[in-house]
Amino acid sequence: MQTLQYEIPASETCQQHIFQQKHKMLKPDNSNYYEYAIGGKTGYTSDALSTLITMADNGNMKLVCVVLRTHGKNIYPDTTNLFNYAFDNFEKIELKGQETSEDISEILEDESRENCGYVVVPKGVELSDLDMEMKVDEKEKDTAVLTYTYEGNFVGSAKAKVSEKYKKEHSPDIKKQEKASDNETDKSGKKSLRQMLVNVFIIILLLLILLFIVRLVQYQKKLKRKRRRSKGQKKRRQDQQGQRRKK
Repeated sequence: MQTLQYEIPASETCQQHIFQQKHKMLKPDNSNYYEYAIGGKTGYTSDALSTLITMADNGNMKLVCVVLRTHGKNIYPDTTNLFNYAFDNFEKIELKGQETSEDISEILEDESRENCGYVVVPKGVELSDLDMEMKVDEKEKDTAVLTYTYEGNFVGSAKAKVSEKYKKEHSPDIKKQEKASDNETDKSGKKSLRQMLVNVFIIILLLLILLFIVRLVQYQKKLKRKRRRSKGQKKRRQDQQGQRRKK
């Protein structure tokens, strides 16, 4: 709501004070009037030159514009152009009733005002286009802070109540069961690996024994053939010697 003056009533310790608004964007009869402007403060210092702080509300967003180090005649048009650019190209999306994640049951009011409960995004961007990161409160396990980014840029945050589904999936008992299952799987895998190595060792040992037996049989056969040849040669020599004596 635009106010052109503010009154501080008289009290026991001070007299009445009336402050007149000097911000030209709030005065309907001024050429710099801006329909969405609802408050502001003018200023000037030799270092900062002309300065202007302005708040505007178009019914969808409330914005604050701060302009520093400008020359007096440009400070109001610059502020108007900045507001128009923001209102024409960006919009606010309330998260309550819009967030559809199964991990969230509802968006909560944040009394600390740290998490506003809405996002400000370029027009045409949907909530589904944003990346959302959820961090559960370490003290209040039922609540979490949702942080939203668009193309890597922060666009808003909210406090939320986590769903029963999320709590069930992330409860300590479930985690213990999952860890136990993982450990059992690891143990089973290690046991299977050991059994496989033992089986491979047994197979190799059997092959070596079989190879040794084959070689031993081959050697014995070769030795027998050699002995038979030696006996045959000895008998032939004896027969030849007997024939010579008869002659």
